[in-house]
Amino acid sequence: MSGRRFSDGPKSLEELILKSMENGSLYFTIRNKRIFDLWPRVVEEAAENTEPYRFEAGVLYARVKASVYLDRYHYKLKEWVERYAIELGGPVVETIRLRLVAAPGQAKKTDQK
Repeated sequence: MSGRRFSDGPKSLEELILKSMENGSLYFTIRNKRIFDLWPRVVEEAAENTEPYRFEAGVLYARVKASVYLDRYHYKLKEWVERYAIELGGPVVETIRLRLVAAPGQAKKTDQK
């Protein structure tokens, strides 16, 4: 049997964790979870009508329940980015984009920058 042998890879959970820490993937996973966990604290009452769903390249995407919330929360986006910077110790979240989740029968989704 040729090819890679099982003994060539990580041998324990400790080794997997250390390897993840070395290549940075564990840090990014923990940081992303923290960004999502901080959402209610950062956006306060808006958390009832919004939900973050993706963080990519400094942009945090969040769903809103209705189009009225796109307008209502648009003016708060800069403040929320600043709150994230305080909570995370730097400008990790650079932009927040709100997205209206299409209701049944609606095909179009709207982004708000």
